[in-house]
Amino acid sequence: MAAELLGLPSVGPDTDLYDLGATWDTMIRLAAGLTARYGVRVSVDALIDNPTPRAIADGLAPSHCGELSRDVRIALDPRVQQRFREARIAERRLHPELTRVALDPVTPAERAALSDAAAPREFDKGPLPGALLNSLLTLTASAELSGRACRRYPSAGGCYPVQIYLYVRHRRVLDLAGGLYYLNPGERILVHVDEDLRITADTQRPPNRSLVARAAFGIFLVSTPAAIAPLWGERLATRFSVLEAGHISQLLITSAPARGLGLAQVGSMEFALVRRHFHLEPRQDLLVSLWGGALRTADLVRRESLVGASSDTRSSHKES
Repeated sequence: MAAELLGLPSVGPDTDLYDLGATWDTMIRLAAGLTARYGVRVSVDALIDNPTPRAIADGLAPSHCGELSRDVRIALDPRVQQRFREARIAERRLHPELTRVALDPVTPAERAALSDAAAPREFDKGPLPGALLNSLLTLTASAELSGRACRRYPSAGGCYPVQIYLYVRHRRVLDLAGGLYYLNPGERILVHVDEDLRITADTQRPPNRSLVARAAFGIFLVSTPAAIAPLWGERLATRFSVLEAGHISQLLITSAPARGLGLAQVGSMEFALVRRHFHLEPRQDLLVSLWGGALRTADLVRRESLVGASSDTRSSHKES
C-alpha cells in the first residue's frame, strides 16, 4: 500500500517512507487505507518516530469504529493541528458564577516578551558572529555571588546535573571551528571535544529535519544522574533534571533575540546515532536540544518595532 501511494514498484520493510518522498498527506492516506481495508488503528508513534512499513505494521491495533483515528490527523495534518490547538483543551471551563479576578491587560512590553519567547524555524543563511553565540552561552556559566558559585537558573539542591554541549555547523559561525564543544560552567570556557561530528537529517524526526538543516548551531542538554541521584534518588533525579533543562531552555530561548539570534526546541531525535561523539557515561542521556541561527532581517525589524513600542510606553509612564 505504501508503494502504491508513493508511485513505486516496491518499498523495503525498513525504509523510512519520508526518505522516499512521503508527506503528512501520504501518511494520513496510508493510515486511512489500512483502517478501511483491515479494520485496524494505526499508531501515531510509528508514523512519526519510526515511519517504516515494518514499524507501522508492528504498531497496528484493532479499530473499534472502523474509521481513521483522529489522533493521526492531529499528529500529521497542519490544519487539524491548528484546530486542535485552538480548542485549548488544557483550559478548564468552570461555572460562570465563580468569582473571577482579572489579570493586567496586555502591554507593549508583554508583546515584546511574547515575541522573544516565540521559536523561529527559519534563520539567516549567512555565517553568524561567534561573539553573539558566546554572549548567549555565557548566560549558563557559573559566577561567584556572596562567596558561593551561582547560575542564572535554579537546580534542585544546587546539584546542576545538566551538562551543556554546543554543536557548530562547519563554516556557519565565525571564529568557531565546526564540531562539538563542552561548556564548562565553572571555568567559563568551551572545550572542543570532537571536530568530526556532522548532524544529518537521519538523526531527526521528519517534522524537524528542515529546521535542523537550516540551523547554524545546536545546543544539547544532557542529564548526569551521578550528579543528583545520590541526593534525591533515581525517580526525583530524572524529574529534577528535566525541570532544569526546561529552565535552561527558557533562559536561552528568551535571551537569544536580543542578541540577534533565534532558538527552537527539538524534544526528541535519534541521539544514538551521534552519542559516541559526546563521550558520555552509560547512564547519561539527551534531555532536549535547541537549534538556532541568526535572525532574518524581517524578524529583526519586527522585533525592533515591538521593543521600540515597549520603550516608548515606559518613557511616557515615567514622564507622567
